[in-house]
Amino acid sequence: DTLSLHDALPIFIVKIGTKSIPPLTFNTLRMLIASITCWIILLLSKSYKKVKKEDLKQILYLGFFGYFIYQVGFIVGIKNTTAGNVSLIVGMLPISVALINKIFKIEKITKKMIVGIILSFIGVILIILGSGSQLRISYKDIRGGIFLLIGQFALGYYTIFSRRLLGKYSNIQITASFISIATILFLIINFKNIIELPWREVSINAWGSSFFSGAISMGLGNVLWILCVKKVGSIRTSLYNNIAPVFTIVIG
Repeated sequence: DTLSLHDALPIFIVKIGTKSIPPLTFNTLRMLIASITCWIILLLSKSYKKVKKEDLKQILYLGFFGYFIYQVGFIVGIKNTTAGNVSLIVGMLPISVALINKIFKIEKITKKMIVGIILSFIGVILIILGSGSQLRISYKDIRGGIFLLIGQFALGYYTIFSRRLLGKYSNIQITASFISIATILFLIINFKNIIELPWREVSINAWGSSFFSGAISMGLGNVLWILCVKKVGSIRTSLYNNIAPVFTIVIG
C-alpha cells in the first residue's frame, strides 16, 4: 500500500505545486529535496559503499535514461492530460516491465504473472470508468500521453536494471545515486527558469507540495520501491503500481 501511495499521491500533490511553480522548475525543487533526504538516510544507515568503476557507467545510464527521463515524462505528462488518462497510462507499467524483461530475458515471466498483469490492467480500466473520471482525447492530451508513455517505459527500464546493482549496494545508495544524477541534469537545463522565478510569490501550498512530494513521495517512496525490486523482482513490484489509480481517482 505504501508503494501505491508513492505513485498516486504525487499526481494529486504535484498538480497543487504546479499551479504556482512551472512544472520543470517544481520537479527540480522536489528532486533536490528528495536527493538531500536520501543522502541523509544513507548517512544515518551507514550503508554507503564506494562505487566500483565497472558499476559507475551503469549507474549513470540508469540515472539518465531511467530516472531522469521518467521524471521529465511524468511531470510534463500529468500537466497536459486528465487524471483518468494518467491512471490508464500509469496502469500499463506492468506490461512495459514484462515486455522489457521478455526482450532482455532478465526475469522469467510465469503464467500467473501474465494473468495478474491482465487482471490488474482490466481493474484499472474498470476503476476509471466506474469513477466517472474523464478519459479525453485532444491534441494536448495526446502530447501529455506521449510524455507519460516515454516516462513509463523509462521507469520500467530503471526498475528492471537497478536490480543488478542491488547485490553490491544498498537500496538507499542506489536511490540516492539515481535521484542525484537526475537532479543535477534538471538544475542544468532549468537553471535560467529557477533564477527568474519570483520565489517570494510562490504560495505556501506549493512549498508544502514540493517538500512533501520531494521528501516523502519521491525520496522515501523510491527507497521502498527499489527495496521491493530487490525482494520480489521488477514484475511483481510493478503490479503494486496498479493499485495507485484507486488512490489517484479518490484523491484527485
